Amino acid sequence: MGGFKKPTLEELKQYSTEIGYNLDCQLFLDKYESKGWVVGRSPMKDWKAAVRTWRKNNYSGVSQPAKQKLSTFEEEKIWREKRRVEYSPWLKSATEPEIRSWLAGLGKGMEWLVKEVRPEVEIK
Repeated sequence: MGGFKKPTLEELKQYSTEIGYNLDCQLFLDKYESKGWVVGRSPMKDWKAAVRTWRKNNYSGVSQPAKQKLSTFEEEKIWREKRRVEYSPWLKSATEPEIRSWLAGLGKGMEWLVKEVRPEVEIK
């Protein structure tokens, strides 16, 4: 068995077409050429496997618009909504001692949700 042979641009185009994958072949070549054809710290052994890995990880190399970073306020809003969906059904049926016990342990910092869902529960 021979050693690793770098693919040509044409070989990359042919292989990505063969497997039905929209790969930016030039980007793939440039990336691995700049890294010395290593994966992590190990020399690449199979460029076709690397292409399949890019496909599996949904990395086409085709430029995507940058995702907009959420503000801290928006992140907090999303976090609270996830907690609301996750814990509201339980809070509606839990007893006051169960709620107090939860707040003292896993529910620490969730007083806001108890006040929202069960305003009658007195929180100390």
